[in-house]
Amino acid sequence: MNINQLLTETITQDLHKLIVSNAKKKSNTLQKVTVRRVLVKGKEYFQIESFTKQQAFHENLDVEHTINKLIEICCEFKQMNIITTTYEYIVRMKNLDDIYVKKVSKQREVKEVTSQNRKKNYILSESMDIPAFVDLGIFTKEGKIVHSKQEKFRQINRFIEMIDDVISKEDKDHYHIVDFGCGKSYLTFIVYYYFTQIKKKKVKVVGMDLKESVIDHCNETAKKYGYEDLTFICGDIKDYVAEEPIDMIVTLHACDIATDLALYHAITKNVRLIFSVPCCQHEMMAQIKSDSFLMKHGIIKERLSALYTDALRSLLLEACGYEVSVLEYIDSEGSLKNLLLRCKKLKECDESKKHALVAEAQEFMSEHHAQIMLFKLLRANGII
Repeated sequence: MNINQLLTETITQDLHKLIVSNAKKKSNTLQKVTVRRVLVKGKEYFQIESFTKQQAFHENLDVEHTINKLIEICCEFKQMNIITTTYEYIVRMKNLDDIYVKKVSKQREVKEVTSQNRKKNYILSESMDIPAFVDLGIFTKEGKIVHSKQEKFRQINRFIEMIDDVISKEDKDHYHIVDFGCGKSYLTFIVYYYFTQIKKKKVKVVGMDLKESVIDHCNETAKKYGYEDLTFICGDIKDYVAEEPIDMIVTLHACDIATDLALYHAITKNVRLIFSVPCCQHEMMAQIKSDSFLMKHGIIKERLSALYTDALRSLLLEACGYEVSVLEYIDSEGSLKNLLLRCKKLKECDESKKHALVAEAQEFMSEHHAQIMLFKLLRANGII
């Protein structure tokens, strides 16, 4: 069997994914090529995604052109994996006429054809004109996603999807939004783009971080593209003073107690919406004491400490009158920092319920000999 015969036989089956890898020469421009079936306007194509060290390129082809393209590509590679709904073909290639094929039965189910017409998971795409993303290193000058930033782009896309689930149900024309711990401000810029270009709403967005050089670069980029209602401030969260009520606070991987400071600010200023992806919850791990076998291994203790911290944050937010949803931000394969706290201010919690929630949090923290910063701040200022 040669490559042409193998591809003709397998690609017209229920193909899930095809991967070409292990280039014959280190100097080869392409690092890897993948193929999957997609639907575009109801018509089936094969999407070929070609990866270099810095970029990823896509093209959608019919069966015949896909096979011809793959034959051309395989000349430069040693290995190919063809995954269908029932089998996986592991292929070793010396040349196009000298191949070794191992056919393995697959027991697990695979996902059905991906439709590129679904909008829910594709609020942002390469086709959008987001010029600031070139300056930020997300897009190439040609508007393609930089290969090393694929995961980051997927993360901010998911974050915007979470926001869209709420905003699409509201009848409001103007939003004041603050991004605490904005860092390089990928999220800040895309939040501004989402509200102004996609939702066509007036918005004032402020990004805040401690790194002066990052803030200067972000302000220069915002000014370059005429984003008059997008500004960046260098400073500490606890020192931020807003000129007008804040509608939404966002944080993406604000490290350790920075998340608590942002949540505390939101609570004390009656911020209506909070979208927060916590990161590196070291505070509880450093304090927690327990004889439980669960704390025997460091990595398990670290993960439990993170879950305990976010569960306590959720409980305290409820006590302060917020409706809280804890959602999977991205799948755990992408990152273990994959929880998002989505909160909406409803009303002040009645005193009996508030007391019960706070007592529950206190009991848990007492049992584990640890307190989180959000509790300390709320208690010190008489809020709980």
